[in-house]
Amino acid sequence: MPTDRRTELARALYEDAGTRSLGERITSLAAHILKAEQCSLVLSMGYDITTITGGTSLTSQMDERQMVLGDGPTVSAIRQSTPMILADTNGYVERERWPLFCDEASKAKVRAVLSFPIHTGAVRLGAITAYWTAPHSPTPSEYFDGGILADVALEAILNDLAGVSLDTALSELGQDVQHHTIVQQAAGMVSEQLSVPILEAMVRLRSAAFSTHRQLVEVARAIIAREETLEK
Repeated sequence: MPTDRRTELARALYEDAGTRSLGERITSLAAHILKAEQCSLVLSMGYDITTITGGTSLTSQMDERQMVLGDGPTVSAIRQSTPMILADTNGYVERERWPLFCDEASKAKVRAVLSFPIHTGAVRLGAITAYWTAPHSPTPSEYFDGGILADVALEAILNDLAGVSLDTALSELGQDVQHHTIVQQAAGMVSEQLSVPILEAMVRLRSAAFSTHRQLVEVARAIIAREETLEK
């Protein structure tokens, strides 16, 4: 994953952070890079969609129907932790895969859907979903950017849950793959040590770094080296 593109999208996501909610910024940036008519952000716990945020009344309706039906690209993206492409709700392959949702979407004049899971390892935070009123297959660049945005959104949501300041969040931009691997390893250790879910461990790591004015990776390395432990 090219660091420069990740940093570029992350910086764009943090623009207007003082005037718009995180959900609004994620869906707005998603619509821009995916050239979508409308986008939504769905947050989840495990397999169950629990929060629908951002987007419009149409996207909220479509996300809610998927939650009720247990059928659709957003639900599949979250459950399988992989992007889902629904190029045409009237298409044979698409109707074979998501028959219930395609019927509902067609009634609402939705013809195409693209959903990117927001996840890391076994942690499923939700999905970013784009909607079109005409058939649409993503270009390679749209598909690539959507995956990067989902990764950037993951970090932003975790920072938001941990109460990390905007300045601190911006200072963490552009970290490489090794950085994320170290943080993931430390989160796994914290999860085991404190007997908490991995999501809570990831949030606690960020809170600890922010409260002690250190870089996230610095705290992660200290935990891996067993030089530091987090309190319950």
